[in-house]
Amino acid sequence: MKRADFVREVEQSRAVQKQLERRLAYVAVPGGLGQLALHPWLDATYGKGNSTTIELTVFLIYIAIFVVMFTHVIRNERRHTPKCPSCGQGFSKMSASLAITTGRCDRCGAQVIE
Repeated sequence: MKRADFVREVEQSRAVQKQLERRLAYVAVPGGLGQLALHPWLDATYGKGNSTTIELTVFLIYIAIFVVMFTHVIRNERRHTPKCPSCGQGFSKMSASLAITTGRCDRCGAQVIE
């Protein structure tokens, strides 16, 4: 593989990862802040004892959505990262930088870039 092709694959992988991480942040941050705003309102409306069940349910739904989205991010990261043709391991950000610099896989030592 040529160096320019490998660098292009790494950059595309990082762009996809950045987009997915932004989506995760767009859900996680407002969801967490929304829960903080929801607690006082539920306490005032339903009383302390009754609101706890609702708060717990909302929190569990929020966590379930976050876990599903986080799993999606991890799977897409693994799917889009370039892999060593010799050992088949995906390159992390650091190992991709090392492969660009040295031309070799940091795990098995095989020549990745011509």
